[in-house]
Amino acid sequence: MAPSAGLTAVQLSAKANQVVMIRNSNRSTLIKGQAKLDEEFTYKLRVGAGQRLFVELDSNEYVSFNVTAPGASSALFRSSQSEPGFSGLMPSDGFVTIKLSSRALSDGAAKRNYPPELSNFSLRIMLTGTPMSPLFISHDALTSGTRYSASITIPCKKYTNYGRQISSCEAALVRRSNNGATLTVTNTDGEQMQILFVNGKPVATDRCFEWKAQPQPDASLLLFGTHSCGASLLTFKGYSGLSHRLGGLDSYEVPNWLLTK
Repeated sequence: MAPSAGLTAVQLSAKANQVVMIRNSNRSTLIKGQAKLDEEFTYKLRVGAGQRLFVELDSNEYVSFNVTAPGASSALFRSSQSEPGFSGLMPSDGFVTIKLSSRALSDGAAKRNYPPELSNFSLRIMLTGTPMSPLFISHDALTSGTRYSASITIPCKKYTNYGRQISSCEAALVRRSNNGATLTVTNTDGEQMQILFVNGKPVATDRCFEWKAQPQPDASLLLFGTHSCGASLLTFKGYSGLSHRLGGLDSYEVPNWLLTK
């Protein structure tokens, strides 16, 4: 999955129940070890917006990992037997967190086959690409005391048990090199989400939801299903009828002028 040709692999020893900082981020880092049941291994790596992170796990069905983007409160990705590896763009700058753990499964097969006392694993981590550096444009009115280039209120709709409720959400923008931008949206519940735009189009987010963008004449309409990691992922085939199948849709309307310099 991860491109490895021509790259030097740096091997680290696994350390349970500790936070390990990974350096030499331009190389492939290989971590080998053994995990006891309910042990957790945590690794942190500094990333920049627009860089692509690769994580690949080789182990048994009881060992899994998750990836949390910089500044996010929940996982961007959770591995499974069908998806043992991750490849994704980072929406913002900071430290990405990768947690690996050994857990008993919850299905009937797990009760018949209890996890081994020790599970061998091999975890490969690699970062590629050049970060999209923050830009400060002279005509931007920087939000006082923040790193944001601009902040506005945008139309949004949140799905609840009573249907989709129309509201307003706060949005703050960091402009970046190579026609990039990171938009941080705060919904009415105070939950934040970061979205990376390139050339005015959304390309990555820090949330583990199925999503898509629908171009509008003067804006991008971002649609997010409410099913998160671990739920059955469905393919978007248009707006109509998705609300029931995906468990609801949250939407955010981002004006095009905000993303232009």
